[in-house]
Amino acid sequence: MSVLLHGTASSCDKITTSKGQTAMIISRKIFTSRKITTRLVGASALALVAAWANPALAACSNIAPVTGETLICDESSPNPDNRGIHRGTLTASLPDRVTVRVINDPNVAGAGGVSSIHLGRDAIITTDAGTTVAANNSRGDGAAIDIESGSIDIAGSVTSTGPVGLGTGIDVGNTTLSPSGSTVLIRETGSVTASGGTAAIIFQGYTGGLTTIDGTVNATGTWHLFATDPIGRPNQRGAAVYLLGDGARIIVGRTGAVTSDGQRLSAVWGRGPNAVIDIAGNVTARGLDAAAVRVGGDDLISAGSTRIAGGLVTIRPTAFVSATATQGVGVELAGAGAALVVEGGGRVTSDLYIGVTLLRGGSVTNAGRVESLAFAAGTAAIMAVSGGTTHVGTTITNSGEIVSAGLAIGVGSGNIDTVTVRN
Repeated sequence: MSVLLHGTASSCDKITTSKGQTAMIISRKIFTSRKITTRLVGASALALVAAWANPALAACSNIAPVTGETLICDESSPNPDNRGIHRGTLTASLPDRVTVRVINDPNVAGAGGVSSIHLGRDAIITTDAGTTVAANNSRGDGAAIDIESGSIDIAGSVTSTGPVGLGTGIDVGNTTLSPSGSTVLIRETGSVTASGGTAAIIFQGYTGGLTTIDGTVNATGTWHLFATDPIGRPNQRGAAVYLLGDGARIIVGRTGAVTSDGQRLSAVWGRGPNAVIDIAGNVTARGLDAAAVRVGGDDLISAGSTRIAGGLVTIRPTAFVSATATQGVGVELAGAGAALVVEGGGRVTSDLYIGVTLLRGGSVTNAGRVESLAFAAGTAAIMAVSGGTTHVGTTITNSGEIVSAGLAIGVGSGNIDTVTVRN
């Protein structure tokens, strides 16, 4: 059966098909969301305290490497050593093709806003389970690990702490250099934490990279990276895992967990066009006005940018994607080419707002469960919002469950759109 919605309806209780049949698409059953507990909360805080309380910091074979060198950091003397591995400032000339191995049981630390490990292109960084790379950004905006491109393999913990607005866990690329081909792997024993409202993991530049998360990633606080968005609005959105480049890929494995807890701080965001996000684990946004998963961006659409098309989010059968706070969205898609696929067993939910939002087109193919537990005006399991005056099309193909305490499928008030629903 195909159902077409035309016009500006903001709510409805039934839809009449072209054959005069009435199709009920609203469920008023209320379901209790499952509680998801990750290993990160508490454990990461204890790891961070241990990193600064333990006097036996790592001894690295060279803290100011030149191009092509290999460094090993272990638990041997001298102690303590919190100088980090860098050339002194965030803007210094960086060495390329440097390999850093953090082994045994050390803590590599940077303080005063200088990145703990700061390297140039084609860097290779590996950390063993039980190790810590920590940045204390009390006086600056350094990252625990900052490279222009290369590969990062984390089996230990990476932490960045400081006042609100300072510090990043892992930073790859910069605004002028794209980290094309770069990779970040967080293994099952690994964790990345940023507590200043910044990204735990960020890929900058205009071409993508690959981030694979089998461990835990957590970011807390209010996002700060840009003072205003492209049209001058303050407090632009951010994310715990934030990929800016075209064609960026994010994989959250079955053992992976990504959590954000801050206003407008989403959990996973592929902001550039053609982002690919594949989730088999748990992704949770706990802050006000935050999405668990985002593709594209409403700020880019409002600015009239052409960098909004495409993007694919796949929710695997073992995945649980949730937003738990006011105005929290489970999955937000932006652009006519954006698509969400929820496989059987997969679940996308919002406790207090909208399960899935589609901005200016896109599609949802659901064989799992998409739901909103909210019963309030403006909430829905799936909401299509076109924006502006451009006519766009949204397609929803459902063989699973679309469940809401109020409205199951809605079209944003005042917008020109066509929503096609196939059951």
